[in-house]
Amino acid sequence: MSNEKNVETKKRAEIHLVKLLISVAVGIVLALLPAPEGLTPEIMKFLGVFAAMIAALLTNAVPNWLVTTTCCMVMILLKLTKINVIMVMVIMSAMGVVMYLTAPWMIGFMTTNQSIIELGSSALRIEAFAEPMFAAAIVSCSIFVSAGFTLFPSLMNLGSMWLIRIPLAYYLASRMGLDGVWVAMAFELCFRGAIFLFALSRFDFSKRRGIED
Repeated sequence: MSNEKNVETKKRAEIHLVKLLISVAVGIVLALLPAPEGLTPEIMKFLGVFAAMIAALLTNAVPNWLVTTTCCMVMILLKLTKINVIMVMVIMSAMGVVMYLTAPWMIGFMTTNQSIIELGSSALRIEAFAEPMFAAAIVSCSIFVSAGFTLFPSLMNLGSMWLIRIPLAYYLASRMGLDGVWVAMAFELCFRGAIFLFALSRFDFSKRRGIED
């Protein structure tokens, strides 16, 4: 029985290794392709890392947290952090437009209650405006953490939530109802994203203290 488990475990490990190697190979091949007209080599490198990350996530080659952290570290080493943030903000901006336009359908997929559909649609449409900066906050935070600088993003996330979102939500809820809570959340996400973008533009990742240590 023990031998069977060992054999099964070994097979699973081999399968995951193959998936990981394929994901890495996809990224390397894409990164090394000649850049088409209008694109730079840096964009091709970013697309390679992004493709490898998507392939690893879809195939479940390794835990998701390891995939995203490793990709952030690679982008830091390749000096692709700013391109990474910009591309993700563009993608999430498009998703925000989709979320705004399809809000009633998305909520209607989960319930047929018209009151809930109206409330949920309003909340999604408010939140849609915060998607680009929300993406900036998430990716920038991951970049800092991957580089070994955890204090600033921790304090920023904690302070922004407790000093801005919660007090503002409490204030607006009494005047705007549920919409006020979502407006407060959207405002706080935009504020947090702006602070992270400013910090990212000022930070010198060539030091890479966390990686070198």
